[in-house]
Amino acid sequence: MEYFDSKYFFFKINVRILISETYNKFKLIFIFLPYFCIVLKLTFNKIITFPLVILIKFYQWFISPLLPKNCRYEPTCSHYMIESLQVHGVFKGFWLGFKRILRCHPWGGSGYDPVPPKHKCQ
Repeated sequence: MEYFDSKYFFFKINVRILISETYNKFKLIFIFLPYFCIVLKLTFNKIITFPLVILIKFYQWFISPLLPKNCRYEPTCSHYMIESLQVHGVFKGFWLGFKRILRCHPWGGSGYDPVPPKHKCQ
């Protein structure tokens, strides 16, 4: 009959269960990691663009009513800036809005000018 030490036997079983549970947890992490990264990126984007949107909303509510209606484009430049920040993020959205404000002058264009859609890399 073999020598059987119950303390080591249960230790081996517990280690196997722990390894199995850890493997399953990591498997779940790797399955949901891409989705988590997308959510994290969207949340980070919203946090970063929020102060800029608040400044633009302040302009729309308090400063714009005091100025005459002279926007040549539809949507207005401030609405365009908010939408471009929400669609494209801080850097590209701010750049698109800034270019739009520079185009808004008496010798520039006019009419409907929507925010370009975000291109997906394939």
